[in-house]
Amino acid sequence: MLPADRTLQEMAGKLRDAQRRIERLETLEAPTLTAGLVCLETIQVVAEVASVTFSAIDQNFLHLWLWIISKTPAVAGACANRMTFNGDTGSNYKFLNKYHTRTGVVDTEVVTGGTGLTTDLVLGSLAGNPDWAACEVNILNYALLNATPTRRTIIWKSWRHDTPGGEISPFVTLEHGGGEWINTTAPITSIIISAGGGTCKFAVGSLLSLMGVCAI
Repeated sequence: MLPADRTLQEMAGKLRDAQRRIERLETLEAPTLTAGLVCLETIQVVAEVASVTFSAIDQNFLHLWLWIISKTPAVAGACANRMTFNGDTGSNYKFLNKYHTRTGVVDTEVVTGGTGLTTDLVLGSLAGNPDWAACEVNILNYALLNATPTRRTIIWKSWRHDTPGGEISPFVTLEHGGGEWINTTAPITSIIISAGGGTCKFAVGSLLSLMGVCAI
């Protein structure tokens, strides 16, 4: 066999091998991909409202992650986000929160909750106009994985900055806490976030985003 013929045979063999590899790849099924984090709904306040509702929440995730940027229409804040699940306004919640506050150069700490059942979960404060406050909430096992009875727990943290006395003497708080809904059988299908009740309202531009974490 001439060297040229041998070279052609080797090339033909390599081409056959390549063709077989391509054919095998074409028959393989790509694995199913599931998203780890999906924005389920975002609500932007376009007129002053006392509360915001997330309804018909997708049940195909393990946890929920809620982001809130908010303020009140009034200069003085004194309002806090309050959360309930599935329209339940009974005494079926408990929480414990801590607020680290600096006014000018003076630092203080306040603890709230932890004394019994309440009608809602108190979260981070709203800022007074024109400042904004940020709050992040984690709602764990909201859909009850495998229908296993579980009290749903939440943890949250927030930051608030108000300047009622001007930028020279601001009012700043770092806030965090947690709690639970004592219901163990109902998946969370809706969430209501109020601005705190009474005269408290979400100002125009307040933004709330609900995300699903870990698709199942």
